[in-house]
Amino acid sequence: MNSFTATIRKFAGDCEKKQDQFVRKICLDLTSQVVLGTPVDTGRARANWQASINQPTSGTLEKTDKGGGSTVTTASNTIKQATGNIFYLTNNLPYIYRLEFEGWSKQAPHGWVRAAVTRVARAIR
Repeated sequence: MNSFTATIRKFAGDCEKKQDQFVRKICLDLTSQVVLGTPVDTGRARANWQASINQPTSGTLEKTDKGGGSTVTTASNTIKQATGNIFYLTNNLPYIYRLEFEGWSKQAPHGWVRAAVTRVARAIR
């Protein structure tokens, strides 16, 4: 292999590594902001954020997570597969829409998901 070919291969490998780091950081930032921004009463809404690859999850979880840390940690395992795939962060609780759009929470009366998406999109630019 000549020097030029070796240089190009190294460059391509470096680009793939940086792309993977960038995608993981974006997904983790968004997940953290959405999960930790979720208003907390019992912690069930916060615990029901589910990360998945290439298709959204269905169903709900029968657990709580008032702090949000274990939900973000669980999602981080899925985030490792995000590069080159579609990353989904879903919450299927029947009242999550009302929390985000209808002011059901005094903690986040104007929602928090849309604000998190806007902040992350701004950071990407």
